[in-house]
Amino acid sequence: MQLKRLWDITNKKMVFVKWPTGHECQLWVDEATEKMYYYDMSQWIEYTQSAWNDGRTYWPTWKTVESDDEMWVYDTNEPTDLFVWESGDKVSYVFKDWDWTVLKEWKVKEWSKPTAPADPTRAATAQYTYTFAWWNPEVAKITKKTVYTATYTSTVNQYTITFVDEDGTTELDEQTLDYWATPVYAGETPTKESTAQYTYTFSGWTPEIATVTADATYTATYSSEVNEYTATITVNDDTMGSVDVSEVTADYGTSISAEANVLTIGNTTITATAETWYEFSSWGTLPETLTEDVTITATFQAAL
Repeated sequence: MQLKRLWDITNKKMVFVKWPTGHECQLWVDEATEKMYYYDMSQWIEYTQSAWNDGRTYWPTWKTVESDDEMWVYDTNEPTDLFVWESGDKVSYVFKDWDWTVLKEWKVKEWSKPTAPADPTRAATAQYTYTFAWWNPEVAKITKKTVYTATYTSTVNQYTITFVDEDGTTELDEQTLDYWATPVYAGETPTKESTAQYTYTFSGWTPEIATVTADATYTATYSSEVNEYTATITVNDDTMGSVDVSEVTADYGTSISAEANVLTIGNTTITATAETWYEFSSWGTLPETLTEDVTITATFQAAL
């Protein structure tokens, strides 16, 4: 017979039976025949039943649960589980996740193969997505306590990087990059159409370009420079008079005004002077501000 001791897993000790002879004997199991035995003085005696003080009879029954042998003792009068015992010649095993969280802990007979739990999962990080790969060590027959650790393969996450124009909707470039890569704009330098007031020059991206840690959108920004325009000052007849400034260059929006023969453009004053026998007449119709290149003519006429 191939006998093994039975172990009381509740009280953490070997199982004993007390026979009418008064001897207390260890209880053993023949796993081949599923019969129980105790050794009374000189011989192995099959353990088939036991009568308790209340007159009820209990029969031992052997069964297998998840590759572990257990003996359940049943009350024949009331089919209720009373005790759970197991073979003493077993080894334990533990399956742990990558962070040492226990996923399963059990026992199995020596030279038996543990049953692994369902493949675990590992939460992704900003940098990696994880996929369960194997148990380390490989799940195989064991003869001693064995700890298995979940091993994962990791894939670097990728993110979408978008470059848009100042309006936030016109897409200029889109890239798919690995975590921690540095984006580099691959399109032509963005441009913005000038207005009468401003000329625009591309100045960079907002926010400032940084290594990739998530989807990101970068928006083109521009610096602006106020346009300058030229006011050309002429006379209707240079034999009748003249002006002391023939040209003024100033920023868009510079004010223009006149009082009598004095024209003012921003901080510049222009005086129209009539020759003998002539007099200053007018500057014509003047714009209020300088918004384009203009010609302003001082008009002279014969003196009355």
